[in-house]
Amino acid sequence: MTDVFLRWHISHARRVNVSSISTMTEAPLCDEQAGEDAELPGVSSSDAAAQARIDSARTLPGFSDQPDCFHITRSTLEKNEWAESFPIVE
Repeated sequence: MTDVFLRWHISHARRVNVSSISTMTEAPLCDEQAGEDAELPGVSSSDAAAQARIDSARTLPGFSDQPDCFHITRSTLEKNEWAESFPIVE
């Protein structure tokens, strides 16, 4: 099986004090009702390659406003992540 590294960015609502948001350390979650949005800027073949892409993306418009809101998750190609059910969040 082949692992890939997904590069996430969570855009927080503009009313949030961005300077108080630290680098994410858990799976990316976002509160759409609070105005947050999860973007998937890309997929990389290694953790190091994903980190390098994030480092360069931090200076781009849109990402530069919230440069510390990136997160990398590891996933295995062809793995069924939800084999039993789809999670419902209320």
